[in-house]
Amino acid sequence: MLNIYFHVLDEVTQPIYKELRDWRSKKIKLWFNSADCDRNKIQQRDKCLIDRNVKDDDLFCFLWDIKNTKVVPLYGDGLKHLATWHDTFQKSFICIDRLVPPKNRLVLFRDAVHKEDHPKGFIQVPCFNDLGKLIDYLKNLGFFQFSLENSKRFTKTNFMIQGVPVYQENSTRYYWYLDNFHQTHYEVFDSNGKRHLGEADLDGNLDKNKKDKSKKAIF
Repeated sequence: MLNIYFHVLDEVTQPIYKELRDWRSKKIKLWFNSADCDRNKIQQRDKCLIDRNVKDDDLFCFLWDIKNTKVVPLYGDGLKHLATWHDTFQKSFICIDRLVPPKNRLVLFRDAVHKEDHPKGFIQVPCFNDLGKLIDYLKNLGFFQFSLENSKRFTKTNFMIQGVPVYQENSTRYYWYLDNFHQTHYEVFDSNGKRHLGEADLDGNLDKNKKDKSKKAIF
């Protein structure tokens, strides 16, 4: 299970939330701040709150600025709760935020003057504000086993659509390409490249209920 936490919901991150919600991957769990859920129309089944009662309220959470090598204040309580989930419950997250740190990585740590065993170490959280970069990161992790570059199943053609290559499935002769606008599904056309057959998710599952006669033919 992949935990994705939205540190803020605004004009930058809302489109990412919408795409992930519409995608409905069973492998992904979306997390939010309670205040954002109150302000935004978050569907009930999406409401997984990062907020929790912290037993060690005397432990403070800090954000390490790797670029300027200094400690900077946290912005909002969400990161404090995220650090608690990570440190206390060993639950890792990917963060979605309006602004992203260098190397797309938040670096947190928990400390207190009277706690001799702290800080125990840095908490590194991948952080993104771009859906394409998030998807690329997940692919590099091996999160998606399906790939159009699987030469046993697909052959790359010389055609390009939306700036991405078109592949032909060897067994069916269907044409596939990644929707470069949404980046969370593939468009699939028949063996003539003219009739839209539906959309496939990033695991390669074709949903023929999503066929669209208005979609432009490949050829």
